[in-house]
Amino acid sequence: MNKKQILKFVLRVVGVAATCAAILGWAGSTVVVSPLAGITLWIAAGTLCLTPFVLLLASAFVPRFFCRFLCPMGAAFDVVGWLAKKLGVSRISARWVPNLRFVFLIATIAAAFFGVAGALILDPTVLVKGFVLLSPYSWGLILVPILLVLTLMIPKFWCVRGCPLGALQDAAFFPFRWIKKLLGKEQKEEQPDLRGIAQRRYAWAATILGLTAAGAYGAYSKQEESKKSSQRNPLILPPGAGTELQMASQCARCGACFKSCPTKLIQPIPFEQSPILWGAPNVDFQTESDHPAYCEYTCNKCSEVCPTGAIAKLTLEEKQKVVLRLKEGNYSNNQLEPLLLPPGAGTEEQMSEQCVRCGRCINACPTSLIQPISLEQSPALWGAPKVEFQTRSGQLTFCEYTCNKCSEVCPTGAIAKLTLEEKQNVVLRPVTLNYSECRLNFEKECSICVNECPVSAIEKQWSEEQYLTILTVNLDVCVGCGKCAANCPEKALSCDLTIDSRQ
Repeated sequence: MNKKQILKFVLRVVGVAATCAAILGWAGSTVVVSPLAGITLWIAAGTLCLTPFVLLLASAFVPRFFCRFLCPMGAAFDVVGWLAKKLGVSRISARWVPNLRFVFLIATIAAAFFGVAGALILDPTVLVKGFVLLSPYSWGLILVPILLVLTLMIPKFWCVRGCPLGALQDAAFFPFRWIKKLLGKEQKEEQPDLRGIAQRRYAWAATILGLTAAGAYGAYSKQEESKKSSQRNPLILPPGAGTELQMASQCARCGACFKSCPTKLIQPIPFEQSPILWGAPNVDFQTESDHPAYCEYTCNKCSEVCPTGAIAKLTLEEKQKVVLRLKEGNYSNNQLEPLLLPPGAGTEEQMSEQCVRCGRCINACPTSLIQPISLEQSPALWGAPKVEFQTRSGQLTFCEYTCNKCSEVCPTGAIAKLTLEEKQNVVLRPVTLNYSECRLNFEKECSICVNECPVSAIEKQWSEEQYLTILTVNLDVCVGCGKCAANCPEKALSCDLTIDSRQ
């Protein structure tokens, strides 16, 4: 090796190492260096990173600058090619492989206009990140070994025939090459390059095909997304995460955030919900257990353990200001039985803006009366607290008259601080009586509800008309705590607004 080759080798080793450090987060957080990822993020998410554009500008003067000095996948292909020569592997030319790099490039950029992050699947830096970190959810774990094996038989077929990042650099170099040819046209009369003309025509045809396919795919994906939006839970990314496109390009699907979450609020995104974000973290308040998921107010572990910066490093104070809610969504959907918020809560709009879904009120409630609002009830209030007189297991519950813990533990003021006396004056939902189910109606002795009522709103009285003892509920006194209904053996009392008979 001469001095020039040694210098080029050293520069490439340093460049590839720097690229790996940037995309894998070895310096503390990931940095977008791929020009393709930079343009895609800028178009789809409005995130402008200068580094990719500087490298793209360099490619306008030095053909495939990123491929020559920085691309880790290109370096791996060169190593595979060197091994193939040493081992004497019989290799075939890549000429027979269709030149699809411009198809993939146009599909990538066109998809970005539709907000489809799937285009980043073929970005070399995204593939390398998923492969190096052995992420079970990354496409790189599948595609990188396949490409390496094929490169062993077909020299650099991906770099010259399929890589959209390489096509982007070729497109950046076209004007500079055209200027050079224009300036040298008077000095030397060149014969027309029929093969090059045919290749350019093929490239333009492939580009138009890619643009058409990307547009069709973008329109189709948007239509399918609107159809499925009512059938699946929407995405809420963890505190500190950026846009969905940034998550798709930066997350290594290592699972560190899932394992560190003490309440299991953070779950991997399933394939059917988002193929591009498959395996990335998602905040999901829906749970099958009797203990609802919530975001622990004093925890920011997901931010601390993320190795790539897909979830930004937030201090505990910064994390506590993040409101985990959908950007768009309606409030109460059930007009027959509207949402009942805890004592001290304001309007639904105030709850949506102030509640951080920390679950403190839910955990503090001694009777499990406070439950998280489901997505079906209110997308805008998903995960916020509500009063529910029936637990997930189907057992009736009530609001303890001598308790105001939900008011005391709320850290953000979504539930106002109430004294015990103030809380006891809040009427939750007046009790209703279905007398046909009451034991007294069958001339059986029972005084459970009378004894359980903390404000003596229920009394037994003799009815001359019916000639038996009946119950009366003083609605002016009743605070709607539901204790009588929870203890009634015949379920004759209820805090359900759908029951009309009230005596």
